[in-house]
Amino acid sequence: YGGILLLFGAYILNRTVANPIRRLKKITGQVADGDLEQQLPVSGPKEVADVAMSFNRMLMALQHSRQETRDSIEALQQVNNELRSTRDELVMTEKMASVGHLAAGMAHEVGNPLGATIGYLELLKSELDTGRSKEIVEYALRETGRIDRLVRDMLDYAAPPTVHPETLDIVEVAMEACDLLTQQGIFEKLSLQVDFPMPLECVTIARHKLQQVLINLLLNARDATPPGGEICLSGGEIKSRIWLKIEDSGTGIDPEIHEHLFDPFFTTKAPGEGCGLGLSVCYRIIDEADGSIEVTSREGGGSSFTIWLPLKSD
Repeated sequence: YGGILLLFGAYILNRTVANPIRRLKKITGQVADGDLEQQLPVSGPKEVADVAMSFNRMLMALQHSRQETRDSIEALQQVNNELRSTRDELVMTEKMASVGHLAAGMAHEVGNPLGATIGYLELLKSELDTGRSKEIVEYALRETGRIDRLVRDMLDYAAPPTVHPETLDIVEVAMEACDLLTQQGIFEKLSLQVDFPMPLECVTIARHKLQQVLINLLLNARDATPPGGEICLSGGEIKSRIWLKIEDSGTGIDPEIHEHLFDPFFTTKAPGEGCGLGLSVCYRIIDEADGSIEVTSREGGGSSFTIWLPLKSD
């Protein structure tokens, strides 16, 4: 009987003490590897059960601490992103303001003699008979006309005229812009898709200013899309904001120039095809309406410009 009692005692000791210790050792290793989802069974003698309960409480405290750390990291990342966005907006505002002052001064200095030059050329043209000399004057007038348009763009950028915002149906304005460009044959070799799945709420912005932005973005999409490509205009509503997106199937935007897209006088077009004020003006118009413009693009995969505007305030 003595041997049987010893065997039985060893069995009980193994079940009540040795097994929990082995489990504790195994779980401790898993916890050390970062797995905090383990729990020790609370069983056996009171001392062993108390240790298991204390260990489980420690694991729960570690889980709670880990979650708090994750929440803090996410909050810090969000704050960091907001600070970066605010910094970028401040840099853009300062840059546009400084360039605006320069543009205003240059436009006035160039505009006066340019206006006189155009006047003299028109007078000379009226006094010439048809021939080579008159053709040269017409060429000169055409080129000075280009300079005059650039000067006017600079003035509009530097000192935009005061406009009164209106309550608009944004879909109606978008369709007007599409119809206007379609009638001019702008999308003749392209496919223009319009997708407004639902009636959208009204926004507050000057009608011709919003149309100017949409036409500018649609023309840029046309320039970026090869013949046979597709341009898609879509819109929707999220919470208290309306969005309009213009996507193209072009070659995309080089990551190196992405951050300069809205810089004044920055352009990737050939000389004579653009002065680099279009997107800067679009940015200013939307910013003045308490909105924003987002750009996404991948090289070789097309680009999208998304306009965000707040809903009309009651």
